Amino acid sequence: PLNRMGELILNEAEKDNPHMQTLEGQLKAVSPTYRGQIDGADALEGGVHKLLEQTTRENSTHRTYQRSNRKY
Repeated sequence: PLNRMGELILNEAEKDNPHMQTLEGQLKAVSPTYRGQIDGADALEGGVHKLLEQTTRENSTHRTYQRSNRKY
């Protein structure tokens, strides 16, 4: 996860927000063997993955096109 790699920075202006505090607590509780609810961490990781996927697609020079049907 990004928080363990040190690549995740939370907004300092939101540190008193109860939702942000819940998310921070869930991020600290995440471990490979943890079996509890970590919805915030999962949602955050999924959102980051989608953003990286979109950015990679936009910056890629590889293009695909559909060919016309050549059947008789």
